[in-house]
This record gives sequence, C-alpha cells and structure tokens, in this order.
Amino acid sequence: MECGDLHEKLLWRHRDEWCRFGTISGMAMNVRFSDDEADALRVQAEREGRPQSEIVRASVRDYIDRRAHSAKVRDSACRNTKEFRTVLDRLGSL
Repeated sequence: MECGDLHEKLLWRHRDEWCRFGTISGMAMNVRFSDDEADALRVQAEREGRPQSEIVRASVRDYIDRRAHSAKVRDSACRNTKEFRTVLDRLGSL
C-alpha cells in the first residue's frame, strides 16, 4: 500500500494496525517553573547553544540515573553487611 505524500497523508491502515509517520515519539508534558528557574534555564540554554527542552531532558535523565545508582549502592551495602556480619563484628571489636 502506498503511503503517498508524507505531508498529505500521515496515517493509513495496514494489516489492522495504524501506522504513523512524521510524528515525534515520546510524551509531551507541561512543566511549571518559577520565574527565576525559567530565567536560569533560558540563560543556560543560550550559553550552551542548546534548546531548553534538551537541557531539561538531560537533567531528568541525570536525576533518574543518580537515584538508580544510589539505590543500587544502598542495596549492595545492605547485602554485604548481612553477608559479612561476622567479619564486621570481629573488626568492630578490635
């Protein structure tokens, strides 16, 4: 089945599934910033020559990565404390 001109026809039916072209995948959302936060974001975006949205997405990824790493470290410390309890107790009594 021919799609036709991308600008004229964005959707067509193929094997009982809707196929989309020319759309952005992902989720759009509104974020409310204080005036100071919005100004700081605008200034930083201008300094870096990047869109504000790109800086916000990178910040969200960094935040999630840091939280995930902290959780892994905490879980590892818990496991190791249990596993090496005897050794830790002996070291603590020296």
